[in-house]
Amino acid sequence: MDMWTVFTAAEHETWRRQLDRLPRYDVYHEAGYHQAYETDGLTRAHAYVAEIGGEILFHPIMIRPIETVGGKAAPPGLCDAETGRWPPAMTPPFLPRPGRAMKTGAGINT
Repeated sequence: MDMWTVFTAAEHETWRRQLDRLPRYDVYHEAGYHQAYETDGLTRAHAYVAEIGGEILFHPIMIRPIETVGGKAAPPGLCDAETGRWPPAMTPPFLPRPGRAMKTGAGINT
């Protein structure tokens, strides 16, 4: 079954279980690495995981509220999602399909 999920770095066990399903990953995919960037009290580390046909894409994302746009207060709920220096970790041959997986998750509200 094709599915996607989003969870925070505070959900250590879920984060670890998802990483352990992958053949390999880097320190940049670890929950603790991303929690180190949550120091401003606003930014939150999340992981986006898509599974399509048994293949897995794991993508850490930093989400922070946007407070101003052009010097004016931003609309409530507006956020920035930064993928940073870390590429997604995945099971081969997921690479040709991550765009389709991301479209499936479009419009989520974290």
